[in-house]
Amino acid sequence: MSDSLMNQIKRWVKGAMKAMGDALVSEKNKNQPPDSGEQPYKDTPKKGLF
Repeated sequence: MSDSLMNQIKRWVKGAMKAMGDALVSEKNKNQPPDSGEQPYKDTPKKGLF
């Protein structure tokens, strides 16, 4: 039983390390995000939160 558990843990760690390596080496998207424009800003807090 512990042998199969150890194999499962090893397989999980191997998969996690592979996914992290793939994410590190993957090509980043070269497209720019769309322009979001101006955003409204209020400097007065909402009343009644705390």
